Amino acid sequence: MKIGTKIRLIRQHRHMTQRELGARIGLGASGANRIAQYEIGYRTPKRNLIKNIAHALNVPETILSIEENESLQTLLRQLLWLDQEDCALIEFIPVNEEKCQLPCTCNPLAFEHIAIVVHNQAFQNLLTRWSNEKTFLLGGIINQNDYFGWKIGKLL
Repeated sequence: MKIGTKIRLIRQHRHMTQRELGARIGLGASGANRIAQYEIGYRTPKRNLIKNIAHALNVPETILSIEENESLQTLLRQLLWLDQEDCALIEFIPVNEEKCQLPCTCNPLAFEHIAIVVHNQAFQNLLTRWSNEKTFLLGGIINQNDYFGWKIGKLL
């Protein structure tokens, strides 16, 4: 996800206007216009401004970190490096479709599903909490806004 999209989503979640965010980071009268440019991807904030934006949005700076070609491929590369550092950290377990809690949208005959288990208690605790929050969302106990708020406060 691009940094501008992240800024927009978090700003809107915080019920903050572009003008308010611009003022909080010291952009003055042109603040709303500059924030709009960041959010649509016309401009990219410099490193020191990213820190100010994160502070104004009350999120860790790492949430807004810029990842080139951020995607599943980036996640996979990180998992490969973690596995390189500690081969016992990550385990792969085949999972059949009956064990999946959500409806499978892919062709189960095309490939086998693989679960990734990370042998780290803090990580497992986070995944368990995430799973619970997603179950609450799907069950209607919380709404999408609550779920996003949990993610930016706990997960991201």
